[in-house]
Amino acid sequence: MSSGPLAAPQAPRALERARLVVVQDGYHPTETPALAHVILPAAMGLEIEGTMTNSERVIGLLQPCLPPPGDGRPDWETAVGFAAALGFAESFPYRTAREIFDEHKRCCAGVYPVHMDGITCDRFKRQALPWPCPSPASIARGAAHQALTIVKSPVS
Repeated sequence: MSSGPLAAPQAPRALERARLVVVQDGYHPTETPALAHVILPAAMGLEIEGTMTNSERVIGLLQPCLPPPGDGRPDWETAVGFAAALGFAESFPYRTAREIFDEHKRCCAGVYPVHMDGITCDRFKRQALPWPCPSPASIARGAAHQALTIVKSPVS
C-alpha cells in the first residue's frame, strides 16, 4: 500500500531478505510484486469510496465511478481482512470507509494541530476541504493559504 517503494535505495535488499512480503497493487506487472510472496489486487481511485489528502492538506471525497475489476479491493478492506487473518479483527472493526475517516478524526481531535471537527461527509459532497477546519462554520481554507493574496493578472 505504497507508491513505488523500490525508489528507496534500501528497499530492494530489505524486501529480498524479508520472510514475507505482501503487495497490494492496482497495476501488473510492476517491479514490487516481483519481490512479493503474496500479491493482492487493489482497487484504484475511480473505483473506491473514501478520502484522499494531497500535499496541500486538502482532503477530498472519493466516490466510485465504476466497480473494480476482478477481485480488486480498496486499501482499507484489504487492511481489515489482513488484520482479521492475523487475529486482530477486534482492533479493525470497520465496515465502511466513512467509519475509518470518523476514527481518524477522533484520533486527531485535541492531539494534533489538524483540527478536523468541521470536516464532515456532507460538506465533502459539496467541496474538498483543507485542514485545519475546526468547526462546521469554518471557511474551507487551509493554514498554508490563509496569508495568500490572490492577484488577478490583466488579460491582454
